[in-house]
Amino acid sequence: MIVHLFNSGIVSGPEKLVLPALKSLEREAGAPVYVIFLEEQRLGENATRATAYAQALGLRVKSIEVCGRVDIEASKRLAQLLDELAPAVIHAHDVKATSYGLLARYFSDHSFPVVSTHHGVKGRPDLRSRGYEYFYRYCLLPFCDQVFAVSREDAETLRRWPFLRGKIFLHLNGIAAPSSSLQRDRRQALAAWGERENILSIGWVGRLSPEKRPELMIEIADRLRSLSQLKRIPWKILLFGEGELRESLERKIRELGLQTRVALKGFHPDIALQYRGFDVVVNTSKNEGLSIALLEAAFAERALCITMTGGAKDLVPAKSFGTTVSTRASAQQFALELAPLLTSESLRVQLGKGVARRAVSRFTEERWVRELCEAYETFFLLRIPSSLPCLDGQYRCLEKRHWPSKMNEGNELLMT
Repeated sequence: MIVHLFNSGIVSGPEKLVLPALKSLEREAGAPVYVIFLEEQRLGENATRATAYAQALGLRVKSIEVCGRVDIEASKRLAQLLDELAPAVIHAHDVKATSYGLLARYFSDHSFPVVSTHHGVKGRPDLRSRGYEYFYRYCLLPFCDQVFAVSREDAETLRRWPFLRGKIFLHLNGIAAPSSSLQRDRRQALAAWGERENILSIGWVGRLSPEKRPELMIEIADRLRSLSQLKRIPWKILLFGEGELRESLERKIRELGLQTRVALKGFHPDIALQYRGFDVVVNTSKNEGLSIALLEAAFAERALCITMTGGAKDLVPAKSFGTTVSTRASAQQFALELAPLLTSESLRVQLGKGVARRAVSRFTEERWVRELCEAYETFFLLRIPSSLPCLDGQYRCLEKRHWPSKMNEGNELLMT
């Protein structure tokens, strides 16, 4: 049995990446997969959002109520639950889940390996979250049996800490691309958003939060309207998502008189099926792993203009896959890099097809699941206990395999 451990509260990138893939993981591993959520009661109704999302996916779900930021009794209850489940491995995601997973192992009557996936080493927007990052990296990860990084940059950053050497595994994100028959065409998507067909749409998808820098998109819009080559092009920036910056963004749009050029579209549950409504997709994040939104855009063959941070470098390693901008670039520099994509349809098509080919070859859910299973087998000689039936009613012992010791371009793996 395999257990994935999450802290509940919001359904963000890690949940949207991992949870939909766990049914496939069950089939590939031939073993039951459980998801356990730490439900923080201080969050009120939001405490159960991620749990409800996992249940809607048909997953095997358990939950532990957590009262306060540090709840020792909750970690003891988690230990009791793990003793009942007797998992072969605990796979925790990010800071809080990892801390409770390690505490539960301490209180448990059994010993089990703890894996932690770090979903973005540098994507911490404020002083408090950066404090959590240091605690995570220097106080928690050294006690984990294995640490998964979601980008090459993150893997190299983590391996600089001596106590993590030999524990880092590069596990690039991967998603299941929506079927072409399910994706809306350009006209349908624009109609769903209440936009005219003749606009040249510039899409931005993500949380309206500081680390994503949505305010930079408004500054870019201000610079774009001053470029002479774009005077006759009816471009419009559409920002999808919700977050704490919404009010300040609305105010800035009004102050700059950009109401006809920039629109905040809020949260759209079907956005993953509507990327063909965008002509260009932009990412302005200063720090993050690899945005699920970028992968969705790549599978939809959208031209990308993105900051070179974290996993974005893995998706767009060369100019043939997209337009890249320094994280230190000004709004003016960003606008100048974006402008050629707005004036050339052939360039948009060329880059869209290029990044789609790369996404299909390197960033699929199938590859993500396969590498995860192989990592479990290799690192932990994962054996499903004979008392636990596999999904097909048989029993399975996973054998150790040889694992590469260096970065491998073929399968994107790194063990150090």
